[in-house]
Amino acid sequence: AYSIVIIVILKVSYNSPDSRFLSVDKSTSRQALPKQDNGSPKRFSLSQDGHSNVISMSSHQCGRTYSDSLKFRETYGKCSLRIDLALAQGTRRGINATTAYPPPFLIPQCTHLKWFLPHEACDLVGSIGKLSFAGDSLIRQLMVALGMVLTGNYRTGGLTRTTPPDFVNACQCERQFQCWQAPASHPFDGNTPQHMICPNWTRDHVLTTPLQDYNRTLGPVVVIGNGLAMHKGFGNTEAFYGEMEIFRGLAESTGGTYIPMTVHHPGRNKVEAYQKSQGDKQCRGLNDKIVQYANKHNLWILQTYEYTKYLWSRDGVHYDDENIVIVQLLLNQLWFMKNEQRISTVLESNILDPTIFSSASLDSVNIKAYTGSEPRPIGSTV
Repeated sequence: AYSIVIIVILKVSYNSPDSRFLSVDKSTSRQALPKQDNGSPKRFSLSQDGHSNVISMSSHQCGRTYSDSLKFRETYGKCSLRIDLALAQGTRRGINATTAYPPPFLIPQCTHLKWFLPHEACDLVGSIGKLSFAGDSLIRQLMVALGMVLTGNYRTGGLTRTTPPDFVNACQCERQFQCWQAPASHPFDGNTPQHMICPNWTRDHVLTTPLQDYNRTLGPVVVIGNGLAMHKGFGNTEAFYGEMEIFRGLAESTGGTYIPMTVHHPGRNKVEAYQKSQGDKQCRGLNDKIVQYANKHNLWILQTYEYTKYLWSRDGVHYDDENIVIVQLLLNQLWFMKNEQRISTVLESNILDPTIFSSASLDSVNIKAYTGSEPRPIGSTV
């Protein structure tokens, strides 16, 4: 008797989306989701032959591959012009009325920019010392996106740890940027231990308290602000400049710097009552004020106007998950500024910092764990 064994070899490609879960709308670079799924289609990060596109896979969540927006790369960027000046000259090609999502943003003076993976973003921010954010809802949205980028969790990484479950269910993916009222908030509201955002941090690196209360002896602070531009910038110029002047002074008093952020492009969905007072001409004029202020004080600007041009905004002001890409632009700018010695490099740890993370024993919370009679080797764990 003979046994016949038939071996069937199936060729499976794991670096492609599963067609059962994903339909592709050819009119857009976004991928359409099935109606039964409000999250990200199933994807595998490792292909059969062991190769993977780390950036594409790590940035693909919530039905969108965010790194496609600028064709980011793994390596550090190279620009022939200062990055904020280069971003101001960026553009998109092939725009037409049928394009559901515009083509990638091109920056002629930059061969490419880096997509910071979570551990890289954490290392960069940790080496700066402290970040502080000052401004209006545009700045708040930037903080939401920073939490998402640092954790690599674009579904809920922009929410504070104390967000109730029903709010978490409602405020996922792009809706995180729309959930700003209590009890929902961004993860830098003081309720989320920052080692839960960046595990290698030993202390907070994003201020959760007013900069005015910061102990300046603890090191430099880099402040990203917009002078409450949407509230003060279109009217009282003196009040607008005064707001930026306060935070520039506070930042420089710590040995840090102030990075003014421009307002975004006014989208077509802007409320009719504000179309004239906050239209394209007015937004460009306001950004000119920011540029003039930055030039006067030798500051680098976080440029967002040209990037957001032609993108969809739900209200003509806020660009929600585009802030994920804007945070990546900010990280690239911080890296270039460090290279130009515009930002100091500090030690990650600082025993004098009151936000240093503490470690307690299990006995302190009345937990008893059997550990046996043989002790753990010295130095192998905490």
